[in-house]
Formats: sequence, structure tokens, C-alpha cells
Amino acid sequence: MAQPSQVLPLQGGKVEVGETQEGNGTRPLLDFRGIDQELVEKIEYDALVWSSLHGLVVGDKSVQRSGKVPG
Repeated sequence: MAQPSQVLPLQGGKVEVGETQEGNGTRPLLDFRGIDQELVEKIEYDALVWSSLHGLVVGDKSVQRSGKVPG
């Protein structure tokens, strides 16, 4: 049986203030380039395992029969 996943903190909540044409503005709260790649891979793997255990069918749009026929 699989071990429960460890919850890791997200490392991307910094906001920087910058100048815009309208005055002061802020950049987006989450910078996707700053997310730990190892964390992304762990989330991807956990999602794959969850979908396999719960019978979720995941398809590939480039393959006509994908997502409709098991296997």
C-alpha cells in the first residue's frame, strides 16, 4: 500500500512593486518559473497514481481512440 504524500510548502509568494504607465503596480503573486521542479514532478506523479486508483481515464488529444478505450 502506498505511503501518504508529504505536504511541502509552496515557495513562490513574493510580490514586487514596480512602475507602470498608470503608476505603481504589482507583479503576479505566483512566478511559475520559481516553482521547485522536484515538487512539480511529485505532484504530477501523485496525480497519476490517484487517477489510476480511482479509475479516471486520461486521454491524449492527438490519438483518436485515446481516453475512450482502456489500455
